[in-house]
Amino acid sequence: MLLSPRAVALNRAAAADAEVSGELGQALAEAGRDRVFPLLVQLLEKLKAEDYLAFDHVGEAAELYVALLVGDMQIRRVTGVLAEPSAEDVQRRSRRAAERFIGIYAGKVR
Repeated sequence: MLLSPRAVALNRAAAADAEVSGELGQALAEAGRDRVFPLLVQLLEKLKAEDYLAFDHVGEAAELYVALLVGDMQIRRVTGVLAEPSAEDVQRRSRRAAERFIGIYAGKVR
């Protein structure tokens, strides 16, 4: 979703608007990250409570997961240097991000 043509177009428009009002960027953040990130934090807190994951700061863990999952791909799409990934590419990256995240934060339960 973050790398789709629609998302790229919206992010390009938000970047262009940043010097004018910044309203589009704010609206995108409120409708996107500000809604999704708390859900990720809630899920990670649950997994920690059930001893699947072990970390000190849930916000830092969530930020790391997003970085592993998305990295700089979105900005590279917006700037036109990266083509839209295939469904297989997205699945592969998602799997790799989860594996690396679990490798870092694996708890007692395996």
